[in-house]
Order: sequence, then structure tokens, then C-alpha cells
Amino acid sequence: MAKPAMSPQAPGVQLQDQVLVARTEGVQFFRRGERVLVIEPQTASWTVMDPASWAVYVRLDRPKPLANLYRDLPDFQPGFVSSVVEQLHRLGMVGLNGRPFHDLDRLWPDHEPLGPRFLALHVTEACNFACAYCYNCSGGVPGATMTLDLGRRILEKAFRELPAPHLSFDFMGGEPLLAFETILKLMAHGRELEQKHQKAASFLMQTNGSLLTPERVRCLRDFQVGVGVSLDGPAEIHDRNRYLLGGRGTHHTVLNNLLRARDQGLRVTPLAVVERPSDYTRVLDYLVGDLGFEFLHLNPCSSLGRARETRPPRPERAEDHHHGFMAMLERAWHHSRKRGRPLVINSLSSMLANLTSKRRDLMCMRSPCGLGDAILSFSVQGEVLACEEYEPSTKGTFCLGQLEDLDLGRLALDSAKVQALRQRRVENIPRCSRCPIRRFCGGGCAHKALAWSGELLREDPMCRFYELTFIELMWKIADEPEIVPALGGCRNASS
Repeated sequence: MAKPAMSPQAPGVQLQDQVLVARTEGVQFFRRGERVLVIEPQTASWTVMDPASWAVYVRLDRPKPLANLYRDLPDFQPGFVSSVVEQLHRLGMVGLNGRPFHDLDRLWPDHEPLGPRFLALHVTEACNFACAYCYNCSGGVPGATMTLDLGRRILEKAFRELPAPHLSFDFMGGEPLLAFETILKLMAHGRELEQKHQKAASFLMQTNGSLLTPERVRCLRDFQVGVGVSLDGPAEIHDRNRYLLGGRGTHHTVLNNLLRARDQGLRVTPLAVVERPSDYTRVLDYLVGDLGFEFLHLNPCSSLGRARETRPPRPERAEDHHHGFMAMLERAWHHSRKRGRPLVINSLSSMLANLTSKRRDLMCMRSPCGLGDAILSFSVQGEVLACEEYEPSTKGTFCLGQLEDLDLGRLALDSAKVQALRQRRVENIPRCSRCPIRRFCGGGCAHKALAWSGELLREDPMCRFYELTFIELMWKIADEPEIVPALGGCRNASS
């Protein structure tokens, strides 16, 4: 029996002959040849059973003492039978004397004990690009920009009211570098607040890369900013969707700026949005094989904003993305072996981490997610929102109020709106409540579900992608467990 996704090691259970062994309800099975993938959804446990282990499990058709199980399996040594029962107990697939191995309340804590620590500042609604799939939909036109005074008040309030010892500030847009001078002054103020409040702060930014001049790179490097740069692959892929208002491609400018910024010592990470499933491996080969990056983001294109009409979330689209994603995994493993070092593709490594650990560090892949609890975002108008993702149709749902009217440190506990949002849990979403992988994916993105369906208690539009991919990854890990460290699944995935 394969041993992935085991719970934290505990002292061995000394099984007595009279211990009562009973199957856990709701366990689901997937057969391939002589082997069976067994998933216990409540505890996010799984294993691939060989015929001998499966024979033991099948005999537990009703609760019975272990001695009776020995008698039912005369061809098996008692030591083997008891070892299978013990592992099944650790995996949450059987109970012993009516007791499960896991305490679900402790296994899946309800909220962040230190409250929000990821803070997204939407410093401008303006953007100089007009990308085909953007759901900001502001590209190429002027937009409102956050005032320096508002930005300073956000930082001061966060340092004063949030109990977390480390706060992460993410500058977003639109295109945040259109508000570069404001960002610089806010980061300088943040360093002053670190000393005043004896807390640490880190700074992040997601940019289209077109405005990363050498002087700006030096400034960002001095503040140790982690910068994500949108680069969708080689020119023929990137320029298909990421262009200026008149349609001119942007690949040449973005690539040159990205590579120069890396050479200058700036911590840059490429982020690719994959529109066509057949492009996954080409994009990976370009970013890793041609450009030499070892940490990157590859995300399926969302069916929101301008992409709502042209790229709807049809089941076959999700399935095509699954096949492209798994082909990318094989290429990624090839690159990792060739280099002799781990290769981290954030979405993939986070999935691997969820399959091999009970930790759920990535707030977008747990239930409930980080809405209003791990993350807050701030609009150019001073609104406080429960998530960094929103569009006009969803902003009202995620808006918690105006900055000056709220105690940021008490929102997760006192805000009726946050409590309502956090009812989006896998057990409350009809489709998710029946799904075997619900505790691995966490129900997907609340914003995307709401934006597409108009209902918060709905599955992610790419639900089928996650279902197929998590199950296929289980088979893959069972056969070749070395892919987990090779592709970054052993790390503490960052939120």
C-alpha cells in the first residue's frame, strides 16, 4: 500500500485482538487495473492499495473485532493485517473502538489566529495595456489613483491594529508602476512604521513589466521588493493577448525589462496566464529552458472580464486544461532532473503540498479560504475588501466598509459580512460537499465562483480541472514519489 499523504507521525498503535475495526463512511474508490485509489474526503487522506491491502479493506464490510478479521483472512499473516489496519486508521479510513485518528476541528482550524497579514493595495485603476483576458477592463484608459495620504493611513492602521508580527504589502493595479512615486513613499513610510511598532514588513508587486526602468529596478531592489512580471511565454503566445490599446504587442519590451531586472539583482518571478491548453509545455520550456527561471507561476486563463464571452468555463475546456497541465508536469520533472535542482511552479507545487501534508498554507486552496481572515485589500477610494480579486459585479459582496470605520484587527471576529463570506465552505457548497477532493482544493476561488454564477455557494468554474488533476496527481505520486521534492511540493507553500 502506497504511503503518500500520511498524517503526522504518531506512536504506533498496539492493536489488541478485540479492538473493534469499522470503516469510515464516505470513503471513495477509483480502480486502475489491480490497484485501487482510496480517498477519505473529510481528512484529505488517500492511498493506492495493492490487491493484498485491498483484500483486507474489503473484508471490513461491517464493524468487527480484529480477531475476526484475522479469521476472515486465513491466507494473510496477522502482522500484515494489523499493519494495514493501523495505516488505514492513520489515514482516517477506519475507526478503532469507535474513535477516529483525527480530530477534524483541530485538523482544519476555522480561522487565522493572528488575523490578516497579506494586504493588497490597489494603488491605481489605470493601465497602459489592453490585454484580451483582463477582468480589470481598464486597460489603455485613465483611471483613479490612490492618494499618498490614503496609502499612509492604510499602512498606519495596519501596523497599529493587526496583531501579526509580519505584514506583507502587495502593490497592485491596474498597472502599479503608473503610481511608482507614491509606492516609493509608502515603502519608506512602511520602514519607519517597522521601527515604531517593532514589526516586520515585506513588499510585493505584480506588474506588466513595461515600465521597469533601470532606475526603478534599483529602487525596488533597495526595498527588497518581490516583483511578479506578467510574461505569457514566447512572443507568438504573449502578444496574442497582452498588447497595447492599439493592438501592438508588448513581448519585446517586457522580456528585455524582465531579464535586465534579474541581472540587476531584483527578485523577479514570471507569471504566465495560459489561455490555450496546448501552450502549457511551450510556455514552460520557454520560461525554464530558454530563460532559466526556477520559480514561476502558470495559471489557467480565468473566464472573467473580457474573457467572459470568448473563454467560458465549459467542462471540456477544464478537461483540456487538465491534459495540458499534466503534460507540463512531465516536462517540468524533465527540467528538474536535468538541472539537478527543484523547479517550483506555484500552482503545481501547492497542489503537491496539499496532497502530501495536512497543512494548508496557501489561503486560496483551503476551506474556508483567506477571505477577510488572512487577506484584506484596499481600493483607491479607501474601501476595505475581503479579497484582492474583485470586479464591478462582485465588489459590493466583498466590500467590508470604509477604512476609517473599521478595526482591521477585529474584522474576522466582529464583521457580520466576513462571517457570511466565510460560510463558503466545502460542506456548504452542494457540488463540493459530495466531491472526494474537496479538502485538497478547498472549493476553489470564491470570487470566480461568484463572478461567474452569481452565487457564493457555488463551485469554482474550473472545478473539473481540479478534480481531474488532483486525482491524477495521486496516481503519479504513488508511482513516482520523487516528483514531490523535485517540483517543490515539500516546501511550505507561501500564500
